[in-house]
Amino acid sequence: MQVQGKILSITVIILLFVLLTGCGKKEVQTSWDVQEIWNAVSAEEDFPEMIPVPENRLGYMFGIEQKDYTQEVIAVSADSLRADEIWLIEAVDEAAARRLEELAKIRLGQKEEETRSYAPEQYRIVQEAKLQLDGLRLIMVVSPSSEEILQKLSG
Repeated sequence: MQVQGKILSITVIILLFVLLTGCGKKEVQTSWDVQEIWNAVSAEEDFPEMIPVPENRLGYMFGIEQKDYTQEVIAVSADSLRADEIWLIEAVDEAAARRLEELAKIRLGQKEEETRSYAPEQYRIVQEAKLQLDGLRLIMVVSPSSEEILQKLSG
């Protein structure tokens, strides 16, 4: 009887240990102010002139639904002959982040189709675009300086 009691006690202790270690505090992403980041990066002297897309046009232009994000800045080149475009979006959850990532991939495909025939130089820029999904944070950069801009935007 004593052996069974000890085995039961050890089993309970092991189960409690496993349960409690699984309930540890999960890593939470820190706050990410996309407008502040955008303002700082876009103010740099060598940054191309960009036009932020109004929130009420995101669905029409890109298929982005307001229910999928908490904050966003999407900007396109002020020069319609340039392919430059930047997306900074914080999704509401992981499923929304995956939907937004898929929309960004679709957009890159559209930009490739738009530039392939008439603007070979812009087509190369689109092909070298950067798309990064880090948790709930999505960044897409289409620019001749995609890598440098991505580093600045992602902090």
